[in-house]
Amino acid sequence: MICRICGEEHPRGIGGTMMAQIFGLIPKRNALDAFHSLTRPQQDDDEQTIDTMRGKALEDMARDHFWARTGWKGRATRGVVTHPDYPAFQCHTDFEIFADPGRTWEGLPAPDWMLGAGVGETKAPRSSTVQRILNEGMRQSELLQAYTYGAVRRRTWACMNYFTWEHEVGPCIPIPIQVKADMAGFLLENGQRFWDEHVVPRVPPDPTEWELLAKEGMPPLPELMGDLMTIDDEATVALAREVTEARDLKKRGEELYRAKTAAMLEAMTALGYRRAAVGDVGNFSVVTKEGVLTFQKESLAIARPLDWDLVRAYLMSKQLFAKTKEEAEAAVDALLASMELDLTRFGRRGDPSRYLYVPRSKEVKADGE
Repeated sequence: MICRICGEEHPRGIGGTMMAQIFGLIPKRNALDAFHSLTRPQQDDDEQTIDTMRGKALEDMARDHFWARTGWKGRATRGVVTHPDYPAFQCHTDFEIFADPGRTWEGLPAPDWMLGAGVGETKAPRSSTVQRILNEGMRQSELLQAYTYGAVRRRTWACMNYFTWEHEVGPCIPIPIQVKADMAGFLLENGQRFWDEHVVPRVPPDPTEWELLAKEGMPPLPELMGDLMTIDDEATVALAREVTEARDLKKRGEELYRAKTAAMLEAMTALGYRRAAVGDVGNFSVVTKEGVLTFQKESLAIARPLDWDLVRAYLMSKQLFAKTKEEAEAAVDALLASMELDLTRFGRRGDPSRYLYVPRSKEVKADGE
């Protein structure tokens, strides 16, 4: 597509995720990557990540759950929004939240900065990412994305809507974020400067310079903490370290135990012994078990079995089969026998098993006894 700012062919402008790249807040991405994304010709077959396709597919569904979860009103937004004073920014947002002077949040009156119109963005991350957000709070890159959307749309707040069917907290986790004027101004001014100084004249940026600007010039990012607390007490830290070491030791011990018992079982089998007193160690036995028979109650219930006695009494009461009682009983029993459920369909026998009985420590004779 043709850029209406510089007249050359490349993506339209700086979007919501671009500022985090410019400031080096996305792993393995920096200002140089953002520059190349903005200056290279757009390809029709540009590869989309699975997370991007996942978000697009779930966007409408996520928005419906967002309205139900929050009780707020709003609408979906389409197309690209350009800031009137900073034309380098051309962002696409997912939805707009209508102003509401009576808005509530988590059962309480919402703060003043949430009463006006807000802008919303949907994310559909994987379950592991959702758990990390719950534990540690939002990632800096997505926090900056929310700030950018709020700044471009000239809103005092934005709300991220994390949507997931795969985590117990689902289906959606809304996180409102205040967009302060100093942060909005910093992003707009420096994003436009990046465009004017690098994108339009095709001058590659120095990533270190922009990362330093983020560290020294950007207003401080708020600490959006999750539910995971930090313990620095030395005694507790030492105990936690001992717990993990004991767990690893237990795992290694179980692996060693399985290997040694398998070898001992093989040795006794080769000798043809089922039970044996081994030196002064103790009595070892090879135990063989038939497969356990289990009954699948759920499958049987789905088959809707009948109670023979109740059905028989019911059919006899209707007098449908014969004139005499004996004839009726014979006819009913024959009918029920033809309808009898084969219960073997719902039984499952496990595989036979063999294991080695190892004497307990108290059974092992001490040296010299």
